[in-house]
Amino acid sequence: MTPTGPQPLPPSPDAAPRFTGRAAYVISQLYYYLVAIVAFGFVIGGTVASLIALRGLVLPDPGREASDSVRGFLQGLSFAVPAFVAAWWHLVQARRRQGLGVHGEFWGRSLYFHGVAFMAYGVTLGGVIATLFSLVEAAFAPDCPAQPSDVLFDFCTSASDALRGALNAGIVVVVAGAVWWWHLRQGRRPVST
Repeated sequence: MTPTGPQPLPPSPDAAPRFTGRAAYVISQLYYYLVAIVAFGFVIGGTVASLIALRGLVLPDPGREASDSVRGFLQGLSFAVPAFVAAWWHLVQARRRQGLGVHGEFWGRSLYFHGVAFMAYGVTLGGVIATLFSLVEAAFAPDCPAQPSDVLFDFCTSASDALRGALNAGIVVVVAGAVWWWHLRQGRRPVST
């Protein structure tokens, strides 16, 4: 038996596809939670390094100076502190955006902008850590003896070398940070209401 009455027409091949916006929302949320997960990895590593260095101050290792432990403590913090800020900010953003979504948004745009933002944030966080790490190195740098030109490897890092490293890492932060911020703003537009 066939139904009577008018039947709906099949969709036209030229008709625009209907997107629910769900995939774009999911991609956006994945970005925030993945950055937080990666950042907490840095928090754990930096905290462990700082606590081991702190233990070195309380129960010194034979042959190590207290300044080595202070340097290690500050280097550990240079990983843990910016990573904690990154994880906290991204978790706050993810929670604020729960339940938001735009109907009809294609997921490809969200994937592109959040993917680039994810990559750029990783580079930015690495640059912040390298900047802080280099500043700690500059503060604790020994006086390096002049090396003859035929020396292949010079393992002494002077304060000026460490400060140049901090400046280079700062350049990375500015460039990657700008890419991150712009792409994240573009990626957030279709998902916010």
